[in-house]
Amino acid sequence: MSKYTNLINEDIREKLEEYIFKNNLSTGDAIPSELQLCKILNCNRFELRKAIAKMVGEDILFTVHGVGTFLAPPKFEENSSSYVGFTSFWQSKGHRSSSKILKFVKTEANLKTANMLGIPLGSAVYELKRLRLIDDVLVSIETSFLEESSCPGLLTCNLDGTTSLYQVLKEKYEMTVVNQQQTIRTAKLRQEEADLLCLKEGAPAFYITAVGLTENGTCIERSISISRADRFAIRYQAKQ
Repeated sequence: MSKYTNLINEDIREKLEEYIFKNNLSTGDAIPSELQLCKILNCNRFELRKAIAKMVGEDILFTVHGVGTFLAPPKFEENSSSYVGFTSFWQSKGHRSSSKILKFVKTEANLKTANMLGIPLGSAVYELKRLRLIDDVLVSIETSFLEESSCPGLLTCNLDGTTSLYQVLKEKYEMTVVNQQQTIRTAKLRQEEADLLCLKEGAPAFYITAVGLTENGTCIERSISISRADRFAIRYQAKQ
């Protein structure tokens, strides 16, 4: 495909996005037929299909065979440059955030966890695995590792529902996470993960590894998040 063709597709896409905006289309609304759109956007059907296919691939639109093409739900957009904690971040954006505990046990730190937390291999750590929701939508599976000696008795804390782990660490253990460093990669969901998120095996996802840091740079949490790419977007804003 030539660069010229790509530019044509992008031009059509921008026109279609403008049409959606001007006509106040919302989640679940149908866009006009291909024939109608060709007249509205003054384009040919071949290039229109390519533009629509790209928007479907990015989960902006979705198609029901034999019925039509519709506007997909908007993505939850995370700003990685200002993100510190799931609960506080999404609540600050006006969303309802909640969790369901899948696993909460005391175990031994493997090599990766030990290195990231700066503790000896095999040290006692908590492993907290939760299913995360935004506005009751399943969005991610998050596993946190914390040194047991730094927050003894954490297993007795209720971290289900809307309770924030970082808030508990601050109020009960006087440990405040002020920064979270993330590494983001793309991945495909395995069957177990797909079942938890009510998606198909192989669906695209973000694989996010992170460390929670205190003001003096001490790492108190290692976390791994698997976030669905169809409902989740990550934005980065460089600081001047």
